[in-house]
Amino acid sequence: MLTAGTKWLQELSAGARRPDTGARRATYATGGGFATGALAAGALAEWLPQPMVLPCLVHAVLALLVLGTTAAAPERAPTREAAPMKPPLTARHRTTFKNPRFMCVVLPAAPAVFGAATVAYVVLPPLVANRVPGYAPVFSGLVAALTLVTGIAVQPLATWLDHAHSARATLAAMVTVVGGLAVGACAVHWNSARLVLTAAVLLGAGYGLTLASGLMEMDRLTPAKARPSTAFLYQGATYSGFLTPLLLALAAGAAPYHHLLAGMAAVGLLCLLITARYSRRNLP
Repeated sequence: MLTAGTKWLQELSAGARRPDTGARRATYATGGGFATGALAAGALAEWLPQPMVLPCLVHAVLALLVLGTTAAAPERAPTREAAPMKPPLTARHRTTFKNPRFMCVVLPAAPAVFGAATVAYVVLPPLVANRVPGYAPVFSGLVAALTLVTGIAVQPLATWLDHAHSARATLAAMVTVVGGLAVGACAVHWNSARLVLTAAVLLGAGYGLTLASGLMEMDRLTPAKARPSTAFLYQGATYSGFLTPLLLALAAGAAPYHHLLAGMAAVGLLCLLITARYSRRNLP
């Protein structure tokens, strides 16, 4: 659904003056949907009956309504004859992914995109639930919305920071993620709901900056005809960050969560140092 919606928005934005209008609208729509959905689900679970069933039921009903509404929508893209099947990775793709700049600048930051976001809204809220008695579901929804709205809001900053002869946007993003993880570790250690909100802002900013800076790096590394597919493959690499809550849960028996989060911050700092070392090398 995300891929189809993104493509549709890009088609609807084909006549816009700026070439990146479709991508920006898709990013804002996706982030806005994530944020409002999380906040709405938290409110439904907090104040209405059947908190484990009703949010999912409402989601299913909305999905059916969207299906019924869009089923009759006209096709925007021009009809083309069926093209012969091509291998998923062409020489252009392989050149991009073998580029040392991809390996040493883009890839180390990729898992931080959704790793930062999921730590903020999946891992942290339950660990301080006793600080918001009676309001844990809506607090979780608020943290998720705050994380994702911040991620949308900071993406123009990534464009401003971006520079073709350095990786300063990616470096700023990773510094923000490391700072957010450190604040999250302090929030868990001191059992502070306010610090969780602060960590959500920092991690949300890290999520937005890392995603935007990575896509801009990919644009420079990839020939124009291969950009759509390499962008999706890059986003596939970022989805590895969704495993972060699972990995933390598996490791929770070996160490307390604030130690695990501090360890993640240390790993992020190591990735930051690698990126900084190669930030001015292998420039496109």
